Amino acid sequence: MRATPKIRLWVVPLVLLGVLGVLGCQDHHAGSGQTYTARAKVVQLPAPDNPASGLYLSHEAIDRFVDRDGKVVGMDPMTMAFPLGKDVSLDGLQPGDVVEFKLHVDWEASPEVEITGLRELPAGTQLSFRKAMPPEPPDSHRAH
Repeated sequence: MRATPKIRLWVVPLVLLGVLGVLGCQDHHAGSGQTYTARAKVVQLPAPDNPASGLYLSHEAIDRFVDRDGKVVGMDPMTMAFPLGKDVSLDGLQPGDVVEFKLHVDWEASPEVEITGLRELPAGTQLSFRKAMPPEPPDSHRAH
């Protein structure tokens, strides 16, 4: 049975929409998550014999950090190991250096957390290790 021109006019756009919908679903999580910019002191570089051992940073608070439930909770300063994205270079870094880093967090990815950018800050840059600021209540800017 051959399709009439009228049916083809409906079938082709529907097939295209279906294909685009599938592609959209496959790409749904690519580029998702949050990226934060923070500053830190390098505590320890990854072990040369085990690059996956992570980069240990003592970082400042990340005020608008979102937890896996989607709630803005902030992250207090702490020292922790971070996995590095594949294009992140540690060339020239040493323990004690102060850096600015981009931290990408996607609770549905693997790894969930990784450093995607890193740059050394000028010598003498002072860090502030205060607690994370609590998120503002939604109605805090309204007049009562």
